[in-house]
Amino acid sequence: MKISCSLLLTLVGLHVASAQITIDQPDMPSANDTVVISSTLDQWSIDPTLTDTNYFWDFSFLTHTNIKLDTFKAVSSFPFGYQVYFNNQAQYPTHKANFGVRGQDISIPNFISITDVHDFYKVDNGGYKNVGYGATLEGFPISVRNIPIDTVYKFPLNYGDSYTSHSESSLNIPTIGYYGREKDVIAEVDGWGTVQTPYGTFDALRVKLTIDQVDTVYATDFSFGLRIPRPTEIQYHWLTNGQKIPVLQINTSLGLITSIRYKDFPRDVSTEEFAKFEFTLYPNPAQEYITVTLPEHGASFVEIKSMDGKLITQHKNEGGNSVKINTSSLSAGVYLIQVHQNGNTATRKFVVSPN
Repeated sequence: MKISCSLLLTLVGLHVASAQITIDQPDMPSANDTVVISSTLDQWSIDPTLTDTNYFWDFSFLTHTNIKLDTFKAVSSFPFGYQVYFNNQAQYPTHKANFGVRGQDISIPNFISITDVHDFYKVDNGGYKNVGYGATLEGFPISVRNIPIDTVYKFPLNYGDSYTSHSESSLNIPTIGYYGREKDVIAEVDGWGTVQTPYGTFDALRVKLTIDQVDTVYATDFSFGLRIPRPTEIQYHWLTNGQKIPVLQINTSLGLITSIRYKDFPRDVSTEEFAKFEFTLYPNPAQEYITVTLPEHGASFVEIKSMDGKLITQHKNEGGNSVKINTSSLSAGVYLIQVHQNGNTATRKFVVSPN
């Protein structure tokens, strides 16, 4: 008799003996910490909404499709342009960060390309806060503050807690225009219990983050501006004591899972191989187009496939480090995008939203 994975998850989502924990400052990363993160695709009909008190979340069946090493770099190790706001206790004490970690590059075709993005975080008794980002724009390092600051977790964090966060950032680009972001988050600690992943079994709090973000662009040459709301994203974080990052994080948009990542161990892969090859997507979910930003310049081959692996389209890029793909002909749904470059291959999932 075959039992679907979604049914299995329902069956194992039982009340088991575990401790109700509190998440606080010591449970977050410090400068120079490193963690191994595996990512995978939703191939098991996962329902991330399941939660309760003294609950058992069994995700031990996850298998990684990609593995990377994240390093929480000391702020002083970045180019000075990245440090302007985030390593200046005298002038910008509110934005003095503890570390920076690799973030999501920003690409708006025919407008700007912001690369080598690193998000900067401050950890104190009040919470785990994203104070802004540093990046490279037209070859120059820049710093951009969040005003107000984005509070990711508010400390101490206990079951039943809820809070909101509103943050904004703005970047004036000489002769080009303006790029801004507004972000609103509603956070709820909506469960506690035991979570099991391929990395281990942990007492955990489950945090649900509902995120609405709006991008704003203004082109000086055309005296034209545009607000671009992103589809609401819901993130589910399983936090445990002393693990630095969520041991499991599932992101969803439009009711579909867009990413699954979990803390992992090296699995006999050398440190040099972690993050050997990965790429970024923007926007995700997509409507008219999606831009793939590659880790290296040079020839690449991009394939879009259905979730069952059937090839839909192919795109060849002879140079540069980005590929813009028209997605307007794709039906709304979830797709795989596979990138091949210099003998490396990586796969991610993206969503095409209804027009």
